[in-house]
Amino acid sequence: MEVGGDIHDLQQEEDERREKALSALGLRVVRFGNDEVMRNLSAVVGKIKETVDMLSSTSSNRGKIQP
Repeated sequence: MEVGGDIHDLQQEEDERREKALSALGLRVVRFGNDEVMRNLSAVVGKIKETVDMLSSTSSNRGKIQP
């Protein structure tokens, strides 16, 4: 999970490169803006739970969780 501010508007290429590297390791990046977290934390937590549930259900077929 990544929480970021306006700086991410200026470093999209860096974010994409980092996400590809993490993805190659079997990790998944879920991004939220600072404003989103501050204004609607319950929705952010809900999205995190949905993502974990989705990854858990698809990974359970293989026997392990890969976030």
